[in-house]
Amino acid sequence: MRLLHTSDWHLGHRLHGVLREREHARFLRWLVDQCVSEAVDALVIAGDVFDTANPPAEAQRAYYQFLAACLRRRPQLQIVVIGGNHDSPARLDAAAEVLRPLRVHILGGLPRDEVGALDKERSTIPLHDHTGAVAAWLVAVPYLRPIDWPAAPPIEGAAASEPATTRQLLAGLRGVYDQLFARARLQKRPGQALIAAGHCLLAGGAVSLDSERRIQLGNSLPLPCDIFPSDFAYVALGHLHKAQQLSPADGASASAHIRYSGSPIPLSFAEIDYPHQVVLVDFDGENLREVRPILVPRSRPLLCVPPQPLPLDEVLPLLRALPRSEPGAEKERAERPLLEVRVRLTPGELRPNLRPEIEEALTGARAQLLRIVCPPPTESNSAALTDAETPLLDLQPEDVFVRLFQRASDDPAAIVPAPQMALFRQLVEQVESGLEDGASAGPGGAP
Repeated sequence: MRLLHTSDWHLGHRLHGVLREREHARFLRWLVDQCVSEAVDALVIAGDVFDTANPPAEAQRAYYQFLAACLRRRPQLQIVVIGGNHDSPARLDAAAEVLRPLRVHILGGLPRDEVGALDKERSTIPLHDHTGAVAAWLVAVPYLRPIDWPAAPPIEGAAASEPATTRQLLAGLRGVYDQLFARARLQKRPGQALIAAGHCLLAGGAVSLDSERRIQLGNSLPLPCDIFPSDFAYVALGHLHKAQQLSPADGASASAHIRYSGSPIPLSFAEIDYPHQVVLVDFDGENLREVRPILVPRSRPLLCVPPQPLPLDEVLPLLRALPRSEPGAEKERAERPLLEVRVRLTPGELRPNLRPEIEEALTGARAQLLRIVCPPPTESNSAALTDAETPLLDLQPEDVFVRLFQRASDDPAAIVPAPQMALFRQLVEQVESGLEDGASAGPGGAP
């Protein structure tokens, strides 16, 4: 059986105000072609289909057009879609019953039956090979929100320094996964593979802080890699935008069968050098035979000039040296590279005409200026923006909280105490879950 693993599309994404729909449209057409040319039996989309819980109509149209194109061009293809932390579970699940007879399995949120118990049957999906025989059982675990966190007693023998709530949460989350894995083992027959798909943060993963929303108590509680058992041949993960095999926190070698496919396009300037890809996975019976990444063609470049901040007098010649557009080539505007300019200012240096000087140097350049980064003088190697230059929409809630704390402390270098930061991250996660699901709950499902 052959499976294709992708995730973190973020349809409807805007990069500093620029809509990415052309790039997404090209990726989706390319992905359909890959499913056909590679004779894929099953496609797994491991969460964050959309960039927001209420995506624009064009993003939703692109999603459904993609599903229709896949089923039209490869009728036997099975598709599994799970919800991520950016997705609305209800929005994804709305079409689930209509699409299930077409071999499209959607789990926007953790499925439950009529009495509220975990619906293990819906989360355990048979996958068929090209002959129609069941070749694998896939356990689909969408992003677990606070309302999904079961209460659990503290683990005996756990480190005394570890907060009781952390031990409880980790034990409860492990229990949810274990129930689903146990169900799959009951279904499995000899020669059939066990596969898992999840949207979560695992310990050892490389995080892109510019664009990955903080999850699981603000990334303070990454799940251990061993939450996925060794008898599972492949684990298809979503959430981290950099394609990677997991490097466990204990220093062990990366696990070839536990992978983040990464995002198909760069979602921030921090992701320019990421190897954006999808992952083709072949199984031989119940064993993993081969894992082959396929690079996604980059349809619109992102540029940082210079790569590290330099004084303005050194930056302007670099901007003037950028390729220029041909006269009358206005129609190419939507294809121009998206540009971030990085300037280092010295302490006390004032540049009231910074933007006009940069825009003048870019006259005629084949690039679209998105933002100018001016790191604080004390952080010459940082790409962080100064308060005056940062649009509020580009800041994470945690960034705003830190800046307000520093302002209240009258100390621009003040560090938020760990207990306060942990409480703030938990509050943000609960608020985001309430906004997306129409409900607010705390750890253990308590309102």
